[in-house]
Amino acid sequence: MMAVVGHESFLSLEKVDNSMTVEEERDHYRQRFQSMKLVLKELQQQLTLYKTRCSGVNTVALMLKDSKQEVMKLTKQRKALETAVANLQNRLSTNGLSSSVNIEETELFIPGASKQTLDNLAKENARLRTLLKSHEGQSGKESLQDIQKLTALVEHLEAENSQLRVQLLDIEHLKLTLERQLEDETEQMKNQLKAEKLQFEQEHRQGKVQIPYHSEQSSDKESQTVDVELSKIDEVRQALRLLSSHCVALDQSLENAQVVAARNVTEAETAHNNDDDMISKEAYMELEQKVNQIIQMNQRWQSYNENQEQQIHGLVAQIAEQEEINKETEGLRSAFENKELENQNLRRDIANLTREITRLRSQPQFDMSLVEILKQQIQVCTEDFNTERKDREHAINRIKQLQEDINRLNNENELLKKEIGDLQKVKNTPEVQYEKRDSPLWMKSQMNPHFVPRSGSMSPQRLPFSSSSSGMPHSLAHSLSPVPSPVPMSFSSTSSTTDRSSFYPPISQDSGVGFQTPVRPGFKQQHSSQASIPRPRGPHEGLTSSDMGNTAGATNVSMPALSTQSGRSAKSRQTDLTCPKCSKEFSENQQQELINHINSCTE
Repeated sequence: MMAVVGHESFLSLEKVDNSMTVEEERDHYRQRFQSMKLVLKELQQQLTLYKTRCSGVNTVALMLKDSKQEVMKLTKQRKALETAVANLQNRLSTNGLSSSVNIEETELFIPGASKQTLDNLAKENARLRTLLKSHEGQSGKESLQDIQKLTALVEHLEAENSQLRVQLLDIEHLKLTLERQLEDETEQMKNQLKAEKLQFEQEHRQGKVQIPYHSEQSSDKESQTVDVELSKIDEVRQALRLLSSHCVALDQSLENAQVVAARNVTEAETAHNNDDDMISKEAYMELEQKVNQIIQMNQRWQSYNENQEQQIHGLVAQIAEQEEINKETEGLRSAFENKELENQNLRRDIANLTREITRLRSQPQFDMSLVEILKQQIQVCTEDFNTERKDREHAINRIKQLQEDINRLNNENELLKKEIGDLQKVKNTPEVQYEKRDSPLWMKSQMNPHFVPRSGSMSPQRLPFSSSSSGMPHSLAHSLSPVPSPVPMSFSSTSSTTDRSSFYPPISQDSGVGFQTPVRPGFKQQHSSQASIPRPRGPHEGLTSSDMGNTAGATNVSMPALSTQSGRSAKSRQTDLTCPKCSKEFSENQQQELINHINSCTE
């Protein structure tokens, strides 16, 4: 792994671009150094992991030894149990019983895990057998005779019970017939009462009342009609009460007659059956004693049965526990099998790890190829560091040279500015003719007659198209200068020894302009006709503040006229000022806006 990482780092170092800066190369080397540190940390972690694995292998080996011992013990116990089961199966087969290990549905399983339960069951079985034998010896033949007598008595009683049931059915039939007769009679009496009530109401309406009365000696009913008066209403009520009481008496007499008839029937039947049902008192006492004995035996049997049921419930609970134990043993067996599989897998892993350990121990601790690669990388890093230091020194020297060149160019620039000032002074000479009306000072004086230019208002920084205006390059200002150079400029008076003709290439003589600075790339070249036409300039343009102070009072100086063609073009372009980059037009009064616009365009 280290060899691969070293090879990759070496290739990455070869692929580094030579155009990278010193800082980028430094960062790159730092990153590579950090990556090497990370690789070393990973190797240390791998070593620690291998050490922990070795310790784990030792612990697993100890655990395997313990598990092998436990497995040997369990196999011995299993063999002993198998032999015991085989012996028990042989005993069962000799006694003619099934020797199958599985329990069938019809068989009863009694757990024999505890000897105490088996001993208790054997003792109880012996006690029950002794009780049965003693009971059989005591009872003998007398018990059989008593049982026969009791069965005969029971049969006789059942026959009598059937006869009594038949008689009860007959009595119930008679009772139903009598009830029907009584219901018919009561309905007839109710009908009679209703008829009498209707008749009484009719007579009451007609003014007469019929009072019925009953005599005990005669069965006929007589009625008398009387006049309805308020004083005889009580008599009518009493008569009605007597009638109701007579009806109740008739009902009671009917019930008494039914009771008497039932008594007579029962007495006749009992008298008829008394002769057959007479039993001596001695036989009855004997039967009672036998019944008591049977009841006591039944109670004993019930208690014994309850004890047996309790034992059965306990055995069922033990069976359930044994089934749970069997389930647990099955789970333990499956777990044991899984553990055996895990042990096999661990053994395989241990074998593989031992092989790896032996292989690693056989190998040297450090790979010499990796050491050589690291040495080469260190050598490359040192060489790169030395080259970087040399490059830094070379860059510092280059910076110093460039600073000297900048200082020299600044000095040359100042000299050029002085020469431009001298050239601007040339335009005030009589050789260059100006028209007074083309100057912006004359226009301002016409607009404001009290206008007097100050010494500082006409400084080159505030004049349009000045070479020193902020944001406007010197080459652009010189190219836009409207004053053509009458003669080629000589730079022999400057202190620089270098030839500057390469910086200011000459323009054709047809254009009428002398040396001109090259325009910065990005600026649009103006048309040749526009560049050849001189723009109107003020008389004080290009002068210093001291020169402007000397000429502050000369406001009425007559400007010499230019040629007719230049004058006409100046008059035609008096109100149009254009940006050299975007060709935007401005009026003469918008000189400050034009300057700001030029600064923004150049930026």
